[in-house]
Amino acid sequence: MTRTLEGKAEANAGVKGDVNGNKKGGGTTTQVVTTTVPLDDKNLSKEESDRIKSQMFSGQGMNSAFNYLFTGSPVPTEDPGTDDPFGHYAFQHGQVSKQEYDGSSSSEEIGLDINLEVAGINGAYTTSETEKNLQKAEFLGAPTNGQRSFVPYSYCAN
Repeated sequence: MTRTLEGKAEANAGVKGDVNGNKKGGGTTTQVVTTTVPLDDKNLSKEESDRIKSQMFSGQGMNSAFNYLFTGSPVPTEDPGTDDPFGHYAFQHGQVSKQEYDGSSSSEEIGLDINLEVAGINGAYTTSETEKNLQKAEFLGAPTNGQRSFVPYSYCAN
């Protein structure tokens, strides 16, 4: 599961007439969050698998596995315990990475309209450019004393 959030600050300038042009530019901030909860047999006993399946389809209120997947963070940072089979499994085995990018974008459009009484001719030229720079990268660290916290990616890259 990957979630991308993007915020944008934008500025516009334009000239209208027979020959017209527009120029846009601005800064962007993008956050990409990637979550993996590997539901495979090497980490999951038959009993755990059956408990998670039962939880997924029973709709046990806020502890339902669907709530983890579609609301908030799919991997809890505090162990919910074995009474919440999916949450406990996701806490133990889930992987989360977050990257934040700052960037800038610009686009330019130049157009030409010629209207004759019988026919018209028009055309446009558009160009755009985007640049993004990684500002922050972190991953969800391993469980320690029932807690997990985000750790800078540089810890993993060394």
